[in-house]
Amino acid sequence: MSAKSVPVLVGALLCASSSLQMARATDSKCDTLSTSETVAIVVCPASSTKEDWEKAGVAACGQKRQCNAWIWDNRNLAPRTAPATNAEIDKAIAAAAKAVWVNEDRTMILVRKVK
Repeated sequence: MSAKSVPVLVGALLCASSSLQMARATDSKCDTLSTSETVAIVVCPASSTKEDWEKAGVAACGQKRQCNAWIWDNRNLAPRTAPATNAEIDKAIAAAAKAVWVNEDRTMILVRKVK
């Protein structure tokens, strides 16, 4: 192998690694139903883990820094269309969500009912 071929090989490996990471982030049983500028609506199977939710949130928000991915485990409870802002999600519908992925902070907020 010549010295000239090393950068090409390294570049090819980096591209392959990047493609694999993207495939992992989007290889989910979760569905993104709708997105707006700042909100994504995601539905995952009830058996999904927090890690599944995180991957789905990352995939749904993509490169949008200011994006919150709302995650439900029941398609019938999730809104069909993503609103422009979080405040526009009806409180009863929001309460049925399982989690919210906050892309800007790279954090997951679990939604729990207050008793």
